Amino acid sequence: MTIARSRGVGPLDQRRFMDVFREVDMQAPLMSAYGLDGLDKLPSFLKYALLSHLQYDGAPLALLAEWFRILGFKVDLVSAANIKEDTFRADVAAAFACCPPTATSRQYVLVNYSRSVVGQRMFSGGHYAPIGGFNAEEDKVLLLEVNSWRYPSVWVDLPRLWLATHTQVANGNWRGYLRIQTLA
Repeated sequence: MTIARSRGVGPLDQRRFMDVFREVDMQAPLMSAYGLDGLDKLPSFLKYALLSHLQYDGAPLALLAEWFRILGFKVDLVSAANIKEDTFRADVAAAFACCPPTATSRQYVLVNYSRSVVGQRMFSGGHYAPIGGFNAEEDKVLLLEVNSWRYPSVWVDLPRLWLATHTQVANGNWRGYLRIQTLA
């Protein structure tokens, strides 16, 4: 939501996250993101009703990718199972390349990571955060905390963030990240 709001799109309130799916014909296999492949054949209004309940169990990365696509972003979902730390590092560096973003184009990285691996013990399940900065000299990234009432934004060693991203969730799916780009 932080990334979408920076471009002036999407709901203003996190509680309205699923409303975006009510307004479109859901053709993408969103239910399979929850391991419910057979339900992807349901009509959109039924999928919306199911998603409205499933969101409280956490939103899979694939669901967030589709959400950003609906809002007009170009999105690549990157599974941590399929890449190495060097690829992650290159994607982070590309988002903060030397050239300033233009008014029509900007790259973002939204990472899904294990809070406990980065040392955040309270509420130590999985979490999403946009990367708001990259300090190549110190090899650190700035995680912009979207739930600032729990934790502040924090600088994290990039290798530690990679370890926190290169983990699996309870259902066996791998965490990962989204490469998000605004379109002109």
